[in-house]
This record gives sequence, C-alpha cells and structure tokens, in this order.
Amino acid sequence: MLKVDYAQLEARVIAMTSRDKTLVKQTKEKYDIHGDWTVRIGKKAGQDEAVAGAATRDKPYKAYRDKIKNGWTFPLLFGSSLKSVAGNLSLDPALIREDYNEFWKQYPEVKQWQEGLAEFYRENHYVETLTGFRRWAPLTWNELINQPVQGTASDIVIDGMSRLAVMAYSEKRPELFPRLNVHDELDFYLPDDSDLDRNIYTIAREMACCQYKFINVPLAVEVSIGPDWYQQEEVGVFESTEFEEEEAQA
Repeated sequence: MLKVDYAQLEARVIAMTSRDKTLVKQTKEKYDIHGDWTVRIGKKAGQDEAVAGAATRDKPYKAYRDKIKNGWTFPLLFGSSLKSVAGNLSLDPALIREDYNEFWKQYPEVKQWQEGLAEFYRENHYVETLTGFRRWAPLTWNELINQPVQGTASDIVIDGMSRLAVMAYSEKRPELFPRLNVHDELDFYLPDDSDLDRNIYTIAREMACCQYKFINVPLAVEVSIGPDWYQQEEVGVFESTEFEEEEAQA
C-alpha cells in the first residue's frame, strides 16, 4: 500500500490566493513557519523545555510545535482573532498581542486577502475557489475564508487523481489508479512484482506537477509505503521543482 500526501497543501493554497510576497518566498525556501513561532511564543509562554529542544527537535519541542501549528499559525491564516488563538494556547491575549501584531506585519497581504474576501462576499453573496467553483450565502466568517482555500486544495487533489486514473487506463498500468482519497492524500495498491521505483516516481510526479496557472509556489508530496495502512515507512518527500528541473535538463 502506497500513501502519497500533499504536504502543507492548504498553506500553499493561501500563498496562491493571497499572493503574499513573504509567504510565497518562505514557501519556496522551505521556511518552517510553525517552528519559528514555536520559539517566539514558547519564550513568552514559559515553554522553556520546548524552546530548548528547537535545535534537536526533541519530543517536547515537537509537541509544542504541533500546538502552535494548530492553535496559532493555521488559525491566523484562516482568519482567527487574537482572542481565539489566545484561547487555543490557554494564554492571556495581552501576553501575545505584540506577537499577533507582528504576525500581520509579516504577512500583510494575507490580511488584505481575508478582508477583501469578506468585502467581496458582502457585495456578491458568494465566494469562489481559484478554479471557479462558488459557494453562496449564508456563510459564517470561518466558512467564507475556508471555502476558497479548502475547495481549491480539493481541486488540486482531484486533478492529480484524474490524471493518474487516465494514465492507468491509457498505459495499461492499473497500479497507478488511486484506490482511496483521504483529505489531501491518495492511496494506491501496488502488486508485489511491480516496478516500485518507477511507480513511485510516476505517481509523485503526476501529483506534484499540477498545471493550474494560479500555482505560484512548489507543490510537494510525502510518500510512504507498507503492507497496510498502519504499517507504513516514509520513502521521502518529492517537490514539483525536482521534476521541472529534470525536464529542463532533458
């Protein structure tokens, strides 16, 4: 069983839809936004053990990084307020107000995109994905921010799924046919006698190299394999730029 998961897909879609210069640059440079804010917030929150483990990425650091990822960076990118993220982290809003303001100084075009999206919704009563699918009122604040991002991410996954399905049929390689889709992940069953390296390369390439014109950052996929869904070992991470460079050199 082969699992291929799009890495940080929704964060990459926010870079696509907001065109935020800093976020686009950081994505291309593989900057760890969650790790940076883990240290920044951790120092104020008294998470000394987690901060001290940043260099070695030990267990306390990873645990607090997950908390920052799910309670701070992603919620802010999806429109959460200072009060909300402070509640996520069980912190006094006053303690992290300066960090909140600094976050938006760093990503001003994400903030402008959120506000512009809300204004567009008030005037037109719908929001839409980068592929043109619309969702109409009534929508909450969270829904009108989420829909363009998660809907676009879904279309990127479906695009990879569709192209691999066509390839499986046209090239008579049924092992390329996606058997299961779970959020941003496609799963495949590969025969024991299949050319494993060739199949992994083809699947990773087709999923990473999406041709939508709005894509302005690399797409990456994380690949793992095992006898079943539980027993999986990581094969590696493949980025669209790797395949593009190979094609340019060919």
